Amino acid sequence: MELSFRDYFCDFCGGLLCYSSSKFFSKDPFCPSNIDLSCYQCNSSFKKGITSLSFVPLRQILKAEIIKDSDQWASASIAEEKCPKCTHNRAYYLQMQTRSADEPMTTYYRCEKCAHNWKD
Repeated sequence: MELSFRDYFCDFCGGLLCYSSSKFFSKDPFCPSNIDLSCYQCNSSFKKGITSLSFVPLRQILKAEIIKDSDQWASASIAEEKCPKCTHNRAYYLQMQTRSADEPMTTYYRCEKCAHNWKD
């Protein structure tokens, strides 16, 4: 079962879910393990059938969801940036702070013509 970013949050209060036990899950991608996750805020417990390949860092999931979100791109600015896929010369861009505060912001681009995404 592949998790979406919503699976990392509590269904009741919206708090972040974390491992509630030290039990490790299966390394076999075809053998999901039921993992106990609990909410830090309301202490609700959830069992999720996940594999080691489907559980990726939360930061990575949230970045991917933001980049896919069409509402974000609707208000994006346009820059003269060449698309690596179709070589069109204009692209929308978004800037996000994805690393620590003393690092520069990450710029994400989406081609105006083919909608290809890339980052700078």
